[in-house]
Amino acid sequence: MNGIREVHWELDFRDVVNRKSEKELSLNFHDCSFAVIRDKHYKYIHFTALPPLLFDIENDPYELKNLSTDTTYTKTVAEYAKKMISWRMSHAERTLTGILFDYERST
Repeated sequence: MNGIREVHWELDFRDVVNRKSEKELSLNFHDCSFAVIRDKHYKYIHFTALPPLLFDIENDPYELKNLSTDTTYTKTVAEYAKKMISWRMSHAERTLTGILFDYERST
């Protein structure tokens, strides 16, 4: 990954016309999304309302074996969930809360 430690992306898979995803997965319209964190070893996928997925992409490059339910990987799942939450928090919309004040000038 050429100096890049990890990549993140998100996907909204709602079907606004037919609601196919919602019906097939028994999801609420607003629960049809996921976020991904991938580094050179693991790929962690966190769904809004479905169980997470974890793949060891070094040993399973085709992502055929989900490790998230294997108790051997409980700590890894927790670590990547924490990374995901931290990333989401630092990249969240902050239109109203991200206002910076020049404290020194206001005192």
